[in-house]
Amino acid sequence: MELSSRQLEMVEDAGGLLTSPGVDGLTNNNLPKEICLAKNDLYKHFTGIEEFAVSLLRYLADDVDKRLKNIPALPGLTKFLHQYFNSCRLTG
Repeated sequence: MELSSRQLEMVEDAGGLLTSPGVDGLTNNNLPKEICLAKNDLYKHFTGIEEFAVSLLRYLADDVDKRLKNIPALPGLTKFLHQYFNSCRLTG
């Protein structure tokens, strides 16, 4: 799923929720506050909180994948980490 520029901005802004309260912080009350959005406006960009959460997790998985590719090659470690995170990646 390709994210629009606004969706991407919302996903990036919501990252703070995962570092503080964690996944439990992704609620219909917390999310709009974190991304400075009116409660019902989330549904203009995503079908619901579930689609938003999946988009956020995919974004984070892609970011980790990009970072792993930039790590200098260490025999076996880079390959192991790449395989591990790819096995954790959500498919859809």
